[in-house]
Amino acid sequence: MEAEHFYAQTAVTSGSAKWTTIPYMGRTLSGVALMPYSQPTDGATMTYKFNLNEDVENLAAVVAVNATLTFYRLEGHRYMVSLDGGPEVEVVFNERLNEDQRNIYSVYYPTVATRVKDDRVQLGKAAKGEHTITFRPIEPGTVFEKVVIDAGGYIKSYLFMPESPYVREQ
Repeated sequence: MEAEHFYAQTAVTSGSAKWTTIPYMGRTLSGVALMPYSQPTDGATMTYKFNLNEDVENLAAVVAVNATLTFYRLEGHRYMVSLDGGPEVEVVFNERLNEDQRNIYSVYYPTVATRVKDDRVQLGKAAKGEHTITFRPIEPGTVFEKVVIDAGGYIKSYLFMPESPYVREQ
């Protein structure tokens, strides 16, 4: 799912940050981020809908985010992911994206060169039918680019596989 093809967005309850689509950011269509980056992210969420054709024992999401450096929280920026409003899973996506000697050649240079960090988030069991996946950024500066739902057939690729057809209900 392309980031801009969300089902629903919740705006920030404090501050003036708004979800903003950034055309041509990332490897495919665009990126979506809360802007301005100087505002808090409290209460902001972005939700996507998807359908499963069968029960899945080990559902996962592959989330592509922009390779943002740790400018706000040096331990790494975080976002939360939940399936169908269930328990949230915390993802720290750039904790090793720094110039520390242990990370410079193994993480920093390769990630900056591709400008995308993809994280695999385990979501557990899911039944056949319609589901939602919700993202909640904790620190500002998180740019979501693509979400791939892996029900058992994901093949890692540079463009993250083609997007399934979608219709946004309003």
